[in-house]
Amino acid sequence: EDVTLLRSRVAASLRVAQLGRVVLLSSAGHELLDGTPLPYGSDGVPTIVTVTLMPCAVRPSQYTSYIVHYHSHSDSRAVLPVGHVRFPEPQGIDINMMPFHIGSKESIPKEYQQYWPLIAQCIGLDSECGEVGFLTIQETVVETGMSQRRPGLHLECPGVVLQERDASHKAQLAFWGAGDTGDGYELDGGIYMASSVSDSCAVWDAQVQSPDLMCSATGDIEHLRETLGPASIQMQAGELYWLTDTTPHESLPLPDGALRQYFRVVSSRVSVWYESHSTKNPLGIVPNPGITRVIVGDKFASWDDIEAQPDLTRRIVGHEHGLSQEETRRPTADRKQHCDLM
Repeated sequence: EDVTLLRSRVAASLRVAQLGRVVLLSSAGHELLDGTPLPYGSDGVPTIVTVTLMPCAVRPSQYTSYIVHYHSHSDSRAVLPVGHVRFPEPQGIDINMMPFHIGSKESIPKEYQQYWPLIAQCIGLDSECGEVGFLTIQETVVETGMSQRRPGLHLECPGVVLQERDASHKAQLAFWGAGDTGDGYELDGGIYMASSVSDSCAVWDAQVQSPDLMCSATGDIEHLRETLGPASIQMQAGELYWLTDTTPHESLPLPDGALRQYFRVVSSRVSVWYESHSTKNPLGIVPNPGITRVIVGDKFASWDDIEAQPDLTRRIVGHEHGLSQEETRRPTADRKQHCDLM
């Protein structure tokens, strides 16, 4: 058995999708490299190997080379203000990633249609008319010192998702809306979000490249906080923002408790939809099986608790030992006719 095979087996045992996160050290403290045989003692007995799990597959000294920072004059952007929205009266709605047909108000249950004017202001979605988008609305009271949404610095792109639960270690680079600004003006794909409470979400005008290498599980990038520096934007109440799924952001704790309304639309380019964490559309609209893989189980649990539905799987990446740079390009959707969201 060599180092490469041992690393694969350890990663599978730990339910770690990124092989590069698993560092193997000899008894002398030297890192064991792929392609080399395992060390043996003078008596022919294998030596003890120490396993260290890193936060991502990239070493800290290389973090900066995987982060692109933008500024207001950049041709491309990672986050952009789109306009001002007016939230409807709260009714205690709490739905997450509910599928709907972009451009079709009728595909949204009537009890949520008061949010249609906000959806209509997501100006880049008119090029995805008829595709399946994903709607999130959360109207809840947030306690003092708590955040409404997921805390901690993260990307919406979950990074790498294991496709097999064995030592073969086949993995898929997942995306969660993708997003590109092209020449800096035309919004393509991505995520739209707004909040009714100012300073409750921080966003960085930056993109993390190769999320398959740079993220921990489910898009966590807390290990990049020092490298990223201070946030570019503290989202203000009623301001609608567009961002990519590789844009760093975090939900902030509220110094004073408040009722917060949160609105988000994710474009059709979602490769993984977690059924247990998402809201089914009672009108029967489901994720597009040609794009989106449905996963049953807790996305924060161990991989033993997750069962993929193979009939809804489209392989984006299927390497035994990781992902190549060419395979981490952001997806682009087939363009259909534009529709008037208004």
